[in-house]
Amino acid sequence: MQKKDCLLLDNIGYADYFLAELKHRYIPVAYSAYIRSFLEKERGISAIGIFDYLPNKEIDKITREASELVDKSIVWFDENNRKVYGQIFGRQDINFFYVSMNYLFKRFVVGSFRLIKGLEAITEHESIASLNYPHNGNPIDLCGNSRENAFFFPDNITWKLLESWNYNKKPPILALKVNLTANNPCRHKNAYKFEYLMNKIKVFYRALRHYAKKRHEAMLPYSAGKKNILFMKPLYDLDFVASSNEIKEKFNLIFWDIDNNMNPEFLQKQPISDFFLDKDGHKKNEGEFNLHELNFDNEILKNNDNNAINLYSYLVPLIKRFYERKMPNILNYWKAAKELHNTTAIDMVCWGNPPHRYPAGIVNEFFRLNNVPRFGMQHGGVYGSNYMGQAFYDLDLNHCDYYFSYGFGRDVIERRYPAEKKIPVVIPVGSVAISDFAKSYNSKGNKNKHVNILYLIGVTFENIFFASEFTIPSIYKLQTKIIDKLASFPKCRIVLKFLCGTYDNHYLKQYIEARYPDKFTVIDNISFKKSLEIYNPDLVLIEQQSTPLNESLVTKSHILVYNDSMFLSLTDEAAFLLQKRAIVCNTIEDFLNKVEDFMKGRREIKDLNNTEFMEKYCVYKGDPKDNITRALMKSYDKAN
Repeated sequence: MQKKDCLLLDNIGYADYFLAELKHRYIPVAYSAYIRSFLEKERGISAIGIFDYLPNKEIDKITREASELVDKSIVWFDENNRKVYGQIFGRQDINFFYVSMNYLFKRFVVGSFRLIKGLEAITEHESIASLNYPHNGNPIDLCGNSRENAFFFPDNITWKLLESWNYNKKPPILALKVNLTANNPCRHKNAYKFEYLMNKIKVFYRALRHYAKKRHEAMLPYSAGKKNILFMKPLYDLDFVASSNEIKEKFNLIFWDIDNNMNPEFLQKQPISDFFLDKDGHKKNEGEFNLHELNFDNEILKNNDNNAINLYSYLVPLIKRFYERKMPNILNYWKAAKELHNTTAIDMVCWGNPPHRYPAGIVNEFFRLNNVPRFGMQHGGVYGSNYMGQAFYDLDLNHCDYYFSYGFGRDVIERRYPAEKKIPVVIPVGSVAISDFAKSYNSKGNKNKHVNILYLIGVTFENIFFASEFTIPSIYKLQTKIIDKLASFPKCRIVLKFLCGTYDNHYLKQYIEARYPDKFTVIDNISFKKSLEIYNPDLVLIEQQSTPLNESLVTKSHILVYNDSMFLSLTDEAAFLLQKRAIVCNTIEDFLNKVEDFMKGRREIKDLNNTEFMEKYCVYKGDPKDNITRALMKSYDKAN
């Protein structure tokens, strides 16, 4: 067998260049499913995927190792910078590295480890002669990793990683010089159209937010005789508080859209003092410091040799660069929280979306250090019912003192984490969104359109559970098998539901349009809840458990759930309860057989009225709005 020279493509611009200049010399290795789909669509060229030669179990092992390494490193950074924290923030006990970096740092390291292990598996394959990387010194916009790039602001980030790998004398990657100039940037033309559209949306969103802010100020007058509760936007299931008379009678409600506005929305019409940078962008005297005072000499990163990466030389420069760019902004958010607390003493803090990025994280940490009770609200259907590992703790549990769950209690959490982990008080309240949907759905009856099957195309939960686009090939194979099976049924009315606005650039689009152009109804312009109302399906297919599973349980449709996802899987208790209402399959073969059985009339009998799973993990008892209101007041009274 003739060995092959491969070329790693981590950017659409490089894919364009490959098609024009290099396709006869190299076999492409696609960094993401988006690039893989692009090559197949544009030229019909098959590419190797990053994980084609790496088993899923190995990917999971890499993820755990990387997560544990970051946890240890973050603790080291914080413990070795206490004195400097005292100079900067006036508090040595602040967990600064954790709240400003932990989650995104973890995503970045997990992605790096996975990339290296995937490439090692490719280079060790007997048919591969060499693996090359196109490199011309220009900054690269990585497809599928844009959030990490925005976080660390590196140039040629993949090349820096591969240099670190080569440094450890593992199978080398060859640098291939390519003729790309600043006038021909490494970006796909559609990226510019997308940016133009996003800028238009941002302008509209700012105007809408400004209008909403004025509405809040008109609705929620400030009273000096009330306690003050800060709501950190976005609120999701807590949105109702703005119109809750019962809550407004007891509290002044102060809203802060931290990710989009450094200035809290003061409802007492009192101007905040100037805590921003000066007109030239320089830091104010308060809180100034020398970045070199922070100790980055991390022994854990230096001594790690388990993953073939020189982690210290690769990661520490990126971390330093992050703080060089972001530290003035971090200090301003800290001062904003301090100003807010000094001017309007905050008695409670509530968030509906976990503060895992540095702006909200530093504000949340300020109130923790000032002993202000913090309340968090569950915002996704997988919490409690699925195995989620460290991500659930990093995102939610470690950022609040009280946690409002949809239905599960503290016992569910304690079974998953070591005794030394700090667990908040868990208060089951139910989901406002699911409860409202149930009322809406039941009031409309079953008078809408009718289809045989509604198939929800799952996502990879990249932002939450440290999955990444590297793993999409496995999901792609799963999804194409399901689509092929559905296409085999004649005269079957089938709707494929994609995440809103994603189908035009989805990695499955080419597959569907090439093989089954007229077989399915494809939608991505309405929510899943709305699609359930409109199409009233006989059977709902759920390939990855998430909030849509809970939404589908509201209906009287039959539900078929695939429970062998490499990202999320049901706990034994959750699977036991769900099986009373839905069909749960642990292998793709069983899943496809159950689809065929259903379409041929061999239906497994389930109690479509059973609500045990929903009550445990979704709706609880009573009205969620009343439950949350009572819990806020009771918890506040108890704390005071």
